[in-house]
Amino acid sequence: MKFSTVLREPESSLFESMVSTRWGREAHVETACSDLEAMQRLYLSGRPSLLCIDVDMCPSAPQTLHALRQQLDTVTLPVLILADGDPPKEQGKEPTRWLRKPCTREDLESAVIGLLDSAAVPAVDEAGVPIHAAGRGIEARKALRRPLKTPCVVVTGGEKIKGLLMDISLTGSRVEVPSELKVSSMVKLIVGIPGTVPLRIIRFKAQVVREGDRAYGLAFKEMDGESRDFVRSYTKKEADP
Repeated sequence: MKFSTVLREPESSLFESMVSTRWGREAHVETACSDLEAMQRLYLSGRPSLLCIDVDMCPSAPQTLHALRQQLDTVTLPVLILADGDPPKEQGKEPTRWLRKPCTREDLESAVIGLLDSAAVPAVDEAGVPIHAAGRGIEARKALRRPLKTPCVVVTGGEKIKGLLMDISLTGSRVEVPSELKVSSMVKLIVGIPGTVPLRIIRFKAQVVREGDRAYGLAFKEMDGESRDFVRSYTKKEADP
């Protein structure tokens, strides 16, 4: 079990003590300095069991939460948000909880257990695909990954590199390019979707998250709503029997 946090003292020590006491060696805590760093770690090392962030350290926490709820493999990620004041009326989609500071270790434990219990109930995403807690969202993402082998352009550092898009999903893609891409770097991906008339050109902002044999895994960071709806529909067609 892995927990990801963006907390300051004393909440950071309280959280680590709570996790150690309750789960012992079965769990560990990854601490990040910002919500952006926490998101990057999520793409690089996999989804945690729960994300806990201090809104005072992360003014963009509501935007980060919204982005998480748009991704297929994090739509059910339990998120605990700590704040000095009262939570907003619109607290975000479940499973999300706001906890007012200062808080005790018991407050943290109660909120964390409640979130983990709520996330244990299977959910369904907007595409109608079952998503299960405890990391099973990754399986759903793979189920909606559509194989392709079509030309694409990767833009990095102002350089345009021609390559092949090998597959695509709502959350990312795999590309083959002749040049080296640095893991964790940000790129732009431009691709024409085969079989669309007129040819549908889609542009993504993505992060390089994996390096394989001449291929790279990209995690989409930005795409407009129209492109998102198109990719969701396009990959779902491949998954349908």
